[in-house]
Amino acid sequence: MLTTNIHYILDNDICEIYFNKQRLTNSKYYQDNINVLNYIINEKNNNLIINYNDKYIYAIYLLNIAINSYLNNTLNPNNHILTKLDKGMPLLYKGQIVIFKNINNTHITLGHKNKTDTTLIPIDSAYMLITYNGHLEVNSMGKTPASKTFQTKNVLSSLGFSDLKNMTGVINDSTLIILPCKDDISDLVSNIKIKDINNTYKFTELFPCSYISSTGAETDYPGNHAKQIPLLKFTTNISSAFEIIKSDKSIKNVFIIGDYPIYKHINDFERILNRKRIESVNIVTSNSNISNILDLPNIDNLNIYSWSKDVLLTYSQDFENTSTFQKLWLDKLINKNICTTSVDSNISDLIHQARKSLYYISKYDFDISIKNSLMMCSYSLLKILENTPFNLDFLEETIKLLNLNIATPSAKLENIKYLISSTSPDLELSALFDDVIVKFERIINELSDNNTKFNTLNKLVSSYKYKTFTPNTPVILLQKQYEAIILKNLLKSRNINLQVISAEKFKDSKTIKNLIMFGFYDLKYLDILNSDLIINITLYLYNSELSKYNYYMNQINSARNKIEKNNKIYNLLDIKPFKPTYETNKLEAYSTDSPISDDDSMDEYISNYKFDINLNEIILSLSINQGIYNSKKEHVTSFMISDNNEYIFCTKKAIAYSIDWDKKSVRKKKLSEAKVNDWFLFVDDYLNEEGELVINVIQKLLELNLLPSHYLDDYKLTNSWKSELKNYISYSKYNYNDVSNSLAVLGEKINPITIKNWVTNKRLIGPIYLKTFEKIFKVIDSKLDHTEVYDATKSIRSLHTKIKKSIDTFVSDNFFSSKSDIIKDEVSAVVLSMLGNTNDYVTPVQIREIHSCDKYLSPHLVNKVLDLYSVY
Repeated sequence: MLTTNIHYILDNDICEIYFNKQRLTNSKYYQDNINVLNYIINEKNNNLIINYNDKYIYAIYLLNIAINSYLNNTLNPNNHILTKLDKGMPLLYKGQIVIFKNINNTHITLGHKNKTDTTLIPIDSAYMLITYNGHLEVNSMGKTPASKTFQTKNVLSSLGFSDLKNMTGVINDSTLIILPCKDDISDLVSNIKIKDINNTYKFTELFPCSYISSTGAETDYPGNHAKQIPLLKFTTNISSAFEIIKSDKSIKNVFIIGDYPIYKHINDFERILNRKRIESVNIVTSNSNISNILDLPNIDNLNIYSWSKDVLLTYSQDFENTSTFQKLWLDKLINKNICTTSVDSNISDLIHQARKSLYYISKYDFDISIKNSLMMCSYSLLKILENTPFNLDFLEETIKLLNLNIATPSAKLENIKYLISSTSPDLELSALFDDVIVKFERIINELSDNNTKFNTLNKLVSSYKYKTFTPNTPVILLQKQYEAIILKNLLKSRNINLQVISAEKFKDSKTIKNLIMFGFYDLKYLDILNSDLIINITLYLYNSELSKYNYYMNQINSARNKIEKNNKIYNLLDIKPFKPTYETNKLEAYSTDSPISDDDSMDEYISNYKFDINLNEIILSLSINQGIYNSKKEHVTSFMISDNNEYIFCTKKAIAYSIDWDKKSVRKKKLSEAKVNDWFLFVDDYLNEEGELVINVIQKLLELNLLPSHYLDDYKLTNSWKSELKNYISYSKYNYNDVSNSLAVLGEKINPITIKNWVTNKRLIGPIYLKTFEKIFKVIDSKLDHTEVYDATKSIRSLHTKIKKSIDTFVSDNFFSSKSDIIKDEVSAVVLSMLGNTNDYVTPVQIREIHSCDKYLSPHLVNKVLDLYSVY
């Protein structure tokens, strides 16, 4: 593969490169980054590049990848446009859409749509032709200047990358780029600008790019005037990437850029690595993502190029001379400091003992559904008790006061007790259950009004009362979002100006000079301790957490040493490594063969406990327990598991209400856009009670004459045909099977249970097809007009949907508001009066896991919260 040196594109008289309106100037650091990337592209191996959170480097990488990819396509003799032409193929020539007619030894003949004249061009002018994949309804590019369709070749030629006449190839090969967030993709591609003497070009105007969603829908970014095959294709997750690669033969190289948690999609990642057609898979990530990098099972098979602190120190003079931004950035790395402070408490031993009992329980063989729920709920409670910086009495009172709809520690304990009561344990397991409950109750009692962390927190925040907020003022980081809301409320009541954020919503995008944490939080999704942008971190930890912290840092430092030992940058750039690099003497290395006996190992075992997800078994059980009487199926493209072990099976276009606890608001959001740790509010429309509520609301509105008069006639007709069917069964001594058989004779197959539900279930209006009514009325010899009844049921079904949507809106709007704020008219007043406590009709859930899925389920099982325990 051709690799092109683009050093001088950053420092020349012809062209300037801008990112976020800042010019990218040449420096030894940028040059060497380009050298490393070019070497990687040329080697066609699988590679791991570890850098720091520098979007400017990502911009340079993207530009380098695009230029190399474009030239590899257009200068490749196998891609020569003359070898790709078929009679009738649409092309672009000087901004006009033309049709290829034929070719001889000297000329190419081009035709024009709806015209008889032709154009002849010399064969050596083939470089002026571009394949066109757009619509042929028009004969020109409209307002698009001809130069727009040819500008990439002009710009690259003017920069000396190649003679214009040599660029005769078509775009045949694409590079797939995975970034974890669509907004980051847009931010990256939209903020790169290339400026020459005459024009300023957007990145996507020179290099055609597209975005491919998780559903496979591909959308071009603006600028692809020639409708060429996108040179760079972007997507946001590895599962989607694998599906794209399977179907798109043009993709030859893959780049995974940013702090993507690859371990969540490790099977698809390995399948991409093993795809023979893929020439290279390149992971470009930051030092902040190092703990996730360690989870890669095939890391030894990747060539490692790490821009470690030791490597970057060799560029300190270069940063001093060329970049204030990078100088400040290097200062952060050099001065980074993590300080731990032990918080004395009696609960450390209790937490250790509870964790130990949970580990032993996990080794027992009993009902897997109860075991999964019990382990998840118990471990969740244990983490809350260990991490919370509040007295539990204060925590539970404030949750109630702020109407946060969060499961409190006491509620979680009651759920654990309920789960245990559902088992039939032997004496030994029963003793373990009792022991866990006793330990939890003692911990809760200890923390109810005397949490040492709360005392520490109070002293800390009180010292900042009346002080002005400055860049040096510490930022407090708590584990849960609701904890951050509670602390913000407390600080507001005391007139204390401190910034509070949660680990769940933390974004590694702004420099924080001083960060304070009150627990060793779950670092699974974001490695805060290794963040490039946090300079000083102070952790207040129990002894049980302190040992876990030391164990974790030992693993990280061991990994860094392993990475440094295998770091190819030293030899490639002729840099002499520093020795030693990272200390690893805090704890002995952990052996996976040793018995699990300490806090660190038990915590790792329980937190990584493999809850078997047998999707087929779950779906079968749901079908049996909740009943499937509808032959229509919905296509489920993903399923999510909540923090409370509830399931949500999601269709492609499903929408729920996203909760913003900080703003105390809800808004509609596509479930396909959900991320781990997001909160959603689901209206419980699958409950029979709520279904009957809709009918009851309709009846009440009709009684009060608050609906158009025709609805009363329609409603009477929908009940009349049901009454006739019910009376027919009663008088004829038939049962539902007999009615089903009679309909079958007439060619209409209806399940007996469906017929029964039409008669007995108020929420079911009736058949959805006119011919079904016609056959039923023949069987029961009805005098009603089946067409009128059919139209009436359509009308009531539509009304049912409108009322249902109104209830959904009232319930979601009332989640943070009072009823008086959302009463707009008589109808809303009636509906709200019948609803009672609207929060009884909603389930707020936090998303713990998201998985791809390709199943077909009955409509009443999708896009709603299903209790995992009730599945079995």
